[in-house]
Amino acid sequence: MFSAITVNSDRSLAVLRKSLRSGRVGHAYLFSSDTLGEIEDVSVSFAQALNCTKNLPDTTSESRDEPCGECRSCTTISKHTHVDVHWVRPESRSRVITVDQIRELMGEIFLKPTEGLYKVVVIVSADRLNTEAANAFLKTLEEPPPRSVILLLTTEPARVLETVRSRCLRLTFEGSGEFVGSDLSRACVETFAVMWGRSRTHLLDRYAMLALLLKDLAGCKAEIEAALLAKSPLSYYEDADPRVRSQWEEDRKAAVEAEYRHQRAQLLLAIQWWLRDVWLESLEMGCQRLAFPEQAALTQSLAKRLTPEEALANVGVLEKVQRQLTSNVQELLALEVALLQLHG
Repeated sequence: MFSAITVNSDRSLAVLRKSLRSGRVGHAYLFSSDTLGEIEDVSVSFAQALNCTKNLPDTTSESRDEPCGECRSCTTISKHTHVDVHWVRPESRSRVITVDQIRELMGEIFLKPTEGLYKVVVIVSADRLNTEAANAFLKTLEEPPPRSVILLLTTEPARVLETVRSRCLRLTFEGSGEFVGSDLSRACVETFAVMWGRSRTHLLDRYAMLALLLKDLAGCKAEIEAALLAKSPLSYYEDADPRVRSQWEEDRKAAVEAEYRHQRAQLLLAIQWWLRDVWLESLEMGCQRLAFPEQAALTQSLAKRLTPEEALANVGVLEKVQRQLTSNVQELLALEVALLQLHG
């Protein structure tokens, strides 16, 4: 529910609440944030508010912007099993949202709602819409059928095609403006800083760091798989048709891969922010604000061994590997090369 959302996004949430109270809901929204999970939570709450059985047209406007969270509609939406709320994610192999997915989606959206008041479509990682899929979607995005709402979610709005962005109401759910990483990413940075900051690293040290990084990533993926399996219809409808279960399994695998790639990017971003701290220290600016002040001693130790040019090059190495991992490059090879290229 909106009241439980913790992102620093009062202005954007106020826009959504106002539209719900007035009954003037937009036909398409582009939600952007640093974390997909945050805007997925917003999307669930928005879909619940649109379809909550207690938010009927005769409900007072003051209560129409907050779903009850308890009715059948709210419950099935939270489990991603509501018949009128459709979720689309990048496919597991190509890691893009394909034109076939969009054509199937358009077939669904033009049908009248079966149980709810609104058809809701949520496109996760909208920046992964390939050009053919985006072009096929433009007409529907501009003029969707009545009682339908399209939500596009992204952590990289600049990568969403302008023809798509221009047809949506854009809402940004901002963070604090500082690096706010997960416990895993901060623990990884601490390990990285300890191993890199105390003494000049040798070849075996770098491969030891690679092993630890891969172990952290494997643990991260296992947690994602467990969490998404718990949310999947596979956990609720064991007697479903085998063909339907097969499709659910494909959807689950795609969701796991998408979330894993996102969390991997966040973990590498944390290391990049720490290397940025090292670069700032190497410049001897004296008053800079560090992303990881708890690692200040180790940051300064590494900064003293590097020139500003070398420290800045390290930041570039992490930026480069992030770009490589958005393609089909092998994860192990990309990370190995990156660690061997770092100065230190």
